[in-house]
Amino acid sequence: MSALELLWNEYRYFPYEEHLARDEAARLFGAKLVKSNGHVAVDLSGDTETDPLSAARRLTYFAEVRLPDGSVVIPDQTRLERGAFNSVKGRSSIPSRQITRYSAHGLHEYRGKFNPQVVRAIGNLCLLGDGAWVIDPFCGSGTTLLESSHIGWNAIGLDRNPLAVVIANAKITAARLPAGLLREEARRLSDRLQTVADGLDCSRPFSDDSADRIGGDAQGHLFNREYLNSWFSKSVLAQLSLILRELQQVSSTDLRLVFKVVLSDILRRVSLQDTADLRVRRAKSPPGNHPAILTFCRELLTKAELIESAKEVAPAGGLQEAHVADARDELTWIRRRHGIRGVDAVITSPPYATALPYIDTQRLSLALFGLTLASSLSRLQESLIGTRELRKTRQRSLESSLRANGGSLPRHALEFCQSLGEVAFQESDGFRRRNTPALVYQYLTDMSRALRNLFDIVRPNGHMAMVVGRNKAELGGRSIVIDTPALLAEIAQSHGWLAEEERELDTYARFDLHRENSIKTESLLIFKKPGQRSTARNRTGGVDARP
Repeated sequence: MSALELLWNEYRYFPYEEHLARDEAARLFGAKLVKSNGHVAVDLSGDTETDPLSAARRLTYFAEVRLPDGSVVIPDQTRLERGAFNSVKGRSSIPSRQITRYSAHGLHEYRGKFNPQVVRAIGNLCLLGDGAWVIDPFCGSGTTLLESSHIGWNAIGLDRNPLAVVIANAKITAARLPAGLLREEARRLSDRLQTVADGLDCSRPFSDDSADRIGGDAQGHLFNREYLNSWFSKSVLAQLSLILRELQQVSSTDLRLVFKVVLSDILRRVSLQDTADLRVRRAKSPPGNHPAILTFCRELLTKAELIESAKEVAPAGGLQEAHVADARDELTWIRRRHGIRGVDAVITSPPYATALPYIDTQRLSLALFGLTLASSLSRLQESLIGTRELRKTRQRSLESSLRANGGSLPRHALEFCQSLGEVAFQESDGFRRRNTPALVYQYLTDMSRALRNLFDIVRPNGHMAMVVGRNKAELGGRSIVIDTPALLAEIAQSHGWLAEEERELDTYARFDLHRENSIKTESLLIFKKPGQRSTARNRTGGVDARP
């Protein structure tokens, strides 16, 4: 076997995807790439220890690999995408665009999550093999964890948002369920619910007696009931109560978890919330009812089919779990818990300064499932890295620390925060804009703590990869770019990380990630933890700027 040919998919690629495709292929095959009739060929005439068949299966962006003997290898990623496309379309065909919601990736909407293909490509660039240990310290809804399951890595996810952890664990659980079980049990639950729903007229509000009868005793046991009454019509809340009651009849805790997350995913759509607004805002003319039961059943069956299609291609492997935990806290418990010397890689998309209002967006689920008290939602939002919420006493404390030169940030990051302060304290800026210097300073100091803790648990020569973008702030009549990739890169290097690579993910648009004042590109930053001797020299030589 001297050469093989890598064929592109028929859909349009972003430039960064083509670059990633070539780079990961060169890394996986350990060989030179050459052009071949509009595609890419791999020259295997030189010495290489790589198993070409194994490398071919791991590719992310190529449709297929043609071997010199004429046989064809379809990469696992291509099979996952095609399986998801065909499970929805009901026929065997090739998708005309990239599929990102295959398997359980579409189990629940989550603003700002990154493409699963990027996770796989990063792992290939870092040459992560079967059984590698990965951590995502800002795991959100579990994209990195679910991809790890399909690839065969062990993965630990952390997040301060309890709903994010529930969603992430539900995705992992769904991928691990025996083939066919999820589809079968989803159909049974749907049949039971639709027996009731077929007799309901959801085009108008139910009478009070009908709503009480449909919801039954479950309504009296709802968490945060008063809060939910203000965000759901009585007719919809009765249907949600019925669904919850039926979920309690499901004997498997794993299935209940998955079904509960599907229910969570429809809540905003059937509520009185303005679904186009990420903040807490009531729709101007919300309907008095909605076919919530039928919506849930439809989503349940569709998502079960997508998840089942992935099991035929890439059964779950390795260990994955998500925890409600904070990357700002000491993380060595992860090594102790799993008996490992260190993790092989960090793969994450961290929050931004003045990030998305995750808790506002997900408050209905947090309240319905009793993951927090309705009265504690604002406190939970404030606790997240990148929050836009800031109490006055905290603001004063941060501004005082910033004026006193902080102490935990490297020079350029600190000077940037101070420059924001010089611009922001003008009467032309409202109180929210005046908060910007303190919020950015808090974000960078929080991220500094997290990057320091991650350095401590990654093994020597391990990697850290982050996908993060720039955004803008309007202060003093000026538009100021917050170059988050550059700021985090400086902070990471102050803790001993070695910058290995930075590349723009041009035109990489995430669903609802960017507001009007954002810059619609992101960067992939890859760092390496030096070996033991290099690490010791860095720490004694003053490179490590930890407080």
